[in-house]
This record gives sequence, structure tokens and C-alpha cells, in this order.
Amino acid sequence: MADRDDPISIRATVDCPGGGRLVTLGAPGVTIDPRGELWVDPAGIDETLAALAACRTDLFLFLARDGDCPPGFRTLLRRRVRQRGIAFAALPIDDFSAPGAAWMRAWRRLEARASALLARDGAIALCCSYGAGRSGMIAAYILNARGFSVEEALATVRRAFPESVESPLQEDWLHNQDNGRADARQSTGKGKA
Repeated sequence: MADRDDPISIRATVDCPGGGRLVTLGAPGVTIDPRGELWVDPAGIDETLAALAACRTDLFLFLARDGDCPPGFRTLLRRRVRQRGIAFAALPIDDFSAPGAAWMRAWRRLEARASALLARDGAIALCCSYGAGRSGMIAAYILNARGFSVEEALATVRRAFPESVESPLQEDWLHNQDNGRADARQSTGKGKA
């Protein structure tokens, strides 16, 4: 969610090995009023999307659940993102949690497109409620897939935004995904001896 004094909810921009950038952010324009109620500031959405467009964002990956945001927010956000010429995909993850099998299947359908846009020096926006846990975890996951160790990926996203990757469950998931990649490399004979 946006800071009341800064309507732009971008938390970090991380360069990827091989080109491109990952941008972690909280839900654009979503803020909390003095009563503790969530509300949407359209100017905050516009300012955040202008900043994303300026860093050549090609894909906006919405990781929050609908219940994490005000009613109708995802629909509004998708429309505004697409108006900016940025592709939008919703792959929700429970807060403080890690992706499940359905998320992984959906990601596999997007992965080649995401890799191609990074190779063209584009950017991927990774958006959850605040821009730390789920966004940071998926940023670290992508960095790991592009050649960083899990530790390097975590250090990189945390250098950019120290609150990134909020729970031990998220860190464990990253290590489990890395182990799965190592097993796949070994079974195909493409891993290190």
C-alpha cells in the first residue's frame, strides 16, 4: 500500500542477470485512511503506472488476493494497466505464504514470455499488497531461475528493499524450488558433476 506522503508504491527495482529489471511494489493507489479503512486513490494508480512505464515495464504480475484490496480493485487496476499498454496477469498468493501447484502451472504458461521480455531489457512489475513478501519472493525466484543462488537472490532483493521476503515459509519455498531445479539439471545430465 502507498505511503500517505508518497503515492508511488514502488519498493525496489532490481537488475536481472542477462538483462531486464524486476520492480516490486505495493498495490498502486491503495492506502489506509485514519479510520483504518482501505481506499483507492486514482492519482496514486496513475503516478505509479507512469513510473512503471518510464522503466519500460511490459508485464504487470498481480500477486495479491482480491480480499487484500478494496472491492473491485483488481478489475480497476487491470483496466488501468492495460490502458498503459502493459500486459496484466493475476497469479494470487496468500499473504505471508508461498505459491502452490496451481500457481506454478500458471507461472509456467507465462515464464517464456517473461524471460523474453527480460532479455529485451524490459521490466516485470511484481505487485502484492505492500510490495515486500510475495513480490520479493517472486523477484528472488526469478533471479534464482536466471542464475543467482537463492542466497544471492535474497540478498539482492533485500539490498533493494530490506523488508523483502517476509516469512520463513517463503524462504523455504525458494530453497525447495532451487533444489527442484538442481534435481532436474542432474537428471538431464546438464548439472555440474
